[in-house]
Amino acid sequence: MKKNYLWEKVPDRLLLAQWLQKGEIVISETDTICGLLANITENSIEKLHRIKKDRGEKPYLILINSIRKLDDFVDTNTLTSQMLNVVKNCWPGPLTIIFKAKATVPDFLTSKKRTIALRCPKHEGIQELTRNFDGLFSTSANKSG
Repeated sequence: MKKNYLWEKVPDRLLLAQWLQKGEIVISETDTICGLLANITENSIEKLHRIKKDRGEKPYLILINSIRKLDDFVDTNTLTSQMLNVVKNCWPGPLTIIFKAKATVPDFLTSKKRTIALRCPKHEGIQELTRNFDGLFSTSANKSG
């Protein structure tokens, strides 16, 4: 795995986490893109919308740090053994999976159909960073469209 200089410097990692805690948007490499990261709050999603411009109804991907976090976001009654097998074999890794969201998940985290896109990245630095959060929004740094 390629090392990112930012992730090797502990003070920078702490600073990055502090910025995210304060609701700031940061740019970072992940295991699939160089993109924008934000804490999963309504304030942060509004900032992402202003940066990304017109995304329509498309929700943002959420990065989590472990399979155990599925219980926080996913209606586990809808998980089949095949789905769990895919999760266990592909996470951590570059696979985003769309699940049926738990009824208690706020609307701003889901699609209109109450689905939620989750990924458990393999990137060492992002793994470390996500341990400090319930999840992080992730999207490319490009404007929509």
